[in-house]
Amino acid sequence: MLQGADRFETLPEDARASIIDAAADAITRGGRVVFPTDTVYGLAASSASTSAVAALREHSGRPDGALTWHAPSVEAVARAFDLPTPVHRRLISKLLPARTRFLLEQRPETIDAWLRAFGNDADAIRAAVVENNIVSIRVPAHPVTRAILERVSAPVVAIGVGHAAPNEADGFDVIIDDGPSPDRDPSTAVELALNGAFRVRSVGAVSEADVLAALTRTVVFVCTGNTCRSPMAEAIARDLIAKRAEDGLSTRALSAGVSASRGSPASAEAVDAMAALGLDLHNHRSTPLSRELLESADAVFTMTEDHAETARRLDRRSAHKVERLDPDTDIDDPIGGPVELYRDVADRLAALIARRLGELDHDPRNGPYGGAPA
Repeated sequence: MLQGADRFETLPEDARASIIDAAADAITRGGRVVFPTDTVYGLAASSASTSAVAALREHSGRPDGALTWHAPSVEAVARAFDLPTPVHRRLISKLLPARTRFLLEQRPETIDAWLRAFGNDADAIRAAVVENNIVSIRVPAHPVTRAILERVSAPVVAIGVGHAAPNEADGFDVIIDDGPSPDRDPSTAVELALNGAFRVRSVGAVSEADVLAALTRTVVFVCTGNTCRSPMAEAIARDLIAKRAEDGLSTRALSAGVSASRGSPASAEAVDAMAALGLDLHNHRSTPLSRELLESADAVFTMTEDHAETARRLDRRSAHKVERLDPDTDIDDPIGGPVELYRDVADRLAALIARRLGELDHDPRNGPYGGAPA
């Protein structure tokens, strides 16, 4: 089946659904399908079909070596393989789905356990996607391709075939033409070892600088004016972060206020309370909470539920990142109170922040803040 001259996006909904079903069925039966991705178009086949895999290898001009599993979701990757270090979880969470390919080293027993689920097809799948205990993985973000992948039970492998869909069938069962791909470059390949060591093997649509930047987490603390509670939280968090053991990630702490003016100093009482802990707030200047700051954050911890609601309204796409620092109750503003009250608030902040940083480390995806749900 060939889609024809019409672009996929211009077709009626029922025609699009029919093509997606036909593509998934063709792959399942051992056929070859061209589908769009976030980078170049892919020529796809089932890893369980030795003849289809051989045809892909012949088309690519590389007669051997593992092909790339195009997984339907990040969750499917996490279910299949071990992501044992914070670096694993962070890179997978931040760089998938989309334009990155991971060469993921795994223990032999982990690969064996994954393959056992495919029964008699296990040997064919191993030959297609595993080489030296390394599995090459992509998770396309393109909704059409993901819909196809979700309908195929065996891992789907694919090779790049160019910036635009082929004009002729060339023996392909289905060609889905969704227009020129947004990136002319192929995916960036990142090797990720079991111990968390990694290197950028080849640079494509994602720069090496962007890969490295993905290893920096941003935590934002929010109060009203950004002169008392949130600046104290920022200073405490920075001190706790500086004392933590290295795990391959870096974390930066920032603060802002939902009603803050720009450039005001921290209150004198907040400065004194921090000085009692050996921390310096003299150089702090207030910052208004902005949509840009919310977008850049991995976690946003507010002092009150009102602050949380204001932040969520400011940027709905970042709402999943926003939580009250103390999940049980608000942290009241100490403004107008004695320095002893500020010190009590600081002690409470320190305990809560230590707990929150620990949660960020031990979440299976390295925190629920790695990105909005796909």
